[in-house]
Amino acid sequence: MKGVVGLLAVVGVVCSASGVWASAGSLNACQGAVRMATATFVKGKVAAIGMCLQAVSTQVVKNNAGTANGAAAVCVTQFRKLSDSRHLGRSLGEKLSAAIRRKCDPTQPGITHTLADILGSGAGVPQPLDVEDLNAWCTHFGGDGALGSVQEWSDCISASAECSVAAAIATQYPRALEWLALARTAMQTVPPPASDAARTSDAVSGLDAVKAEIDGPNNDNIASIQCGSSCGDGVRNGSEGCDGSDLSGASCTSLGYAGGTLTCTAACGFNTASCDCRTASGTAATGDVLSGKSFSNATSVGALGTMPNNGAVTLTPGTADQAIAAGYHNGSGKCVGDADLVAANIKSGVTVFGVNGSVIEASGNAATGDVLNGKTFSHTGGGATGTMPDNGAVTLTPSTADQSIAAGYHNGAGKCVGDADLVATNIKSGVNVFGVNGSVIEVSGNAAAGDVLSGKTFSNAGGPGTGAMVNNGAVTITPGTMNQPIPQGYHNGAGTVTGDANLTAANIRSGASIFGVAGSAQPGAQVLKTRQTTTYGPGSDGDLQKGLAVEYTDQGDGTISDNRTGLMWEKKSDDGSIHDKDLTYTWGMTTSPYTMNGNMVTTFLAQLNNRCKNDESITCAADADCMVPGGPCGFAGYRDWRIPNINELDSIVDFSTDTPSIGSAFNNGCIPGCSVSSCSCTLTDAYWSSTTDKNDPSTARYVLFIYGSVNSITKAAGFRARAVRGGS
Repeated sequence: MKGVVGLLAVVGVVCSASGVWASAGSLNACQGAVRMATATFVKGKVAAIGMCLQAVSTQVVKNNAGTANGAAAVCVTQFRKLSDSRHLGRSLGEKLSAAIRRKCDPTQPGITHTLADILGSGAGVPQPLDVEDLNAWCTHFGGDGALGSVQEWSDCISASAECSVAAAIATQYPRALEWLALARTAMQTVPPPASDAARTSDAVSGLDAVKAEIDGPNNDNIASIQCGSSCGDGVRNGSEGCDGSDLSGASCTSLGYAGGTLTCTAACGFNTASCDCRTASGTAATGDVLSGKSFSNATSVGALGTMPNNGAVTLTPGTADQAIAAGYHNGSGKCVGDADLVAANIKSGVTVFGVNGSVIEASGNAATGDVLNGKTFSHTGGGATGTMPDNGAVTLTPSTADQSIAAGYHNGAGKCVGDADLVATNIKSGVNVFGVNGSVIEVSGNAAAGDVLSGKTFSNAGGPGTGAMVNNGAVTITPGTMNQPIPQGYHNGAGTVTGDANLTAANIRSGASIFGVAGSAQPGAQVLKTRQTTTYGPGSDGDLQKGLAVEYTDQGDGTISDNRTGLMWEKKSDDGSIHDKDLTYTWGMTTSPYTMNGNMVTTFLAQLNNRCKNDESITCAADADCMVPGGPCGFAGYRDWRIPNINELDSIVDFSTDTPSIGSAFNNGCIPGCSVSSCSCTLTDAYWSSTTDKNDPSTARYVLFIYGSVNSITKAAGFRARAVRGGS
């Protein structure tokens, strides 16, 4: 089937060229508008028809109804989108034409291409649209064979698109023709609003056009969609009267001639030149003959009638006139009658369809509560007795709260009491009582004597007073090791807390913080105690216990600070993280240049220095990369973690114990699943240092913590690693 896709495929692609960019761009925009507008038209029309048919399906298929009356309003609304005799530009066809004209018609504002650029002949751009190539194609859709304007092209696009719509509807709704007929009958019962008298008739016309497109030329209520024609292929279809030798059963006689030979023209129309003189006569026009029935008159032969076949139509009288649809009615239709249409059922003074009513209607809207208690009256419900309370004369004295005026009748002698003292001079300033603004200045204030400087007088709600607040003047406080209270009372702003220029990080020991200043000064180089206390004779290590006592601080963030050496050590865990005690790493190259580049560096140190402190699953290169979890970049907030040298690593060996030879700060609470914040783990295995063995550079030094011994091994070995930072 030839449709919209086939039409657009003929049109060439627009390319820009030097010197004609504006025209080429304008032409390209035209091509894009045609594509978008056509797609929108097809989608919108399929949706509109589909909404009506779905509503009919609900009535027929779901509710098993014999009519589509429940879908009438929906169908009128949807088919009005297809046919609008007001020509306000609201129908889908008008919108399609307007969209193409707006971007393609050279007479429109902002269009820089020419009609020749669209047609192809005499184009001023290197790549015109060549719409003239569609001349023959568009004859299948009513064209004259010579496209000469944007409107003619638009008409061809619209006709081709109609074909795609008909095919889509016929495929999606196999009972489309049957349901359209039901919808048509139902739609004719929908009265149009006074402001849009043609609304229903326009919608019916739109439905008729769609039904004709799907039904085809046979008008047999069987889908037979023939889009355009393919004149010259020897088979009559679409709008062709004939094609070659295929006359579709027509003859001179069937066309109203006395005889002769009927042939087909090259344009697929009947050639009656060899037929005998015409004998047909008559004045009937196509609208005078039932739709689908052929006839001849004095001016044409074999014409098809277009008179709608309405069948049997039933009209139920209502408050508004209902149009009797134009077309043929089979005599079985009716305007419904009602046995209750008699004078005894109609209000007096009203005439319904010529019947004058005689019923006297009760009037009045008073309820029982609207009439004084004990008084009788009538209303639309019949006779009744009033229940409104009779309150007589009521006196109300104003107070701080609203007082309701009792519901019911008041005889006019009641009152709301007044008071001669309700004047401004009796009311507090800033207060309004019953519309009277007060002018009395009231003493106020809640300051006590201790809130006012000593010797100063004041007033409060209790009366006058004298202040008792101590006046401290200017106070100077020199910081020390203990908190110092700031004296209670008034300070004149000239007091100070003494500062000291020597309060700097360089003057404070590393690991200590004074008034928020973290120290960076490293302690003097001293040898640490081995922590061995068992004596093995005079002068032995356990006897003398020389050296500086070790001092460790667990920082609570997965690190341990050595307060003597200034080093900060990584704690090890048993939770499968990068800190897990069981992970092993290679040192690096075992051949020249023997570089330390094993996964101890590329994996272990890389993760410590490039993962967010608060979420070690997030890679970072700066603190800004850790905004989501918060906190800085790097383990414990530092990015200078390294592998300790052999002396640094040996400094944490505790020779007073073994298996492992290390203090409790590095080995406590180590249970499966524990993290560096809850435990500290050390195995009895070997831990790498960053020191290479001078005698064999393919090996590196390590400490075996089962006994605290130092040795060397190939750099390709897989040993544990503990990171360190700081030091001098």
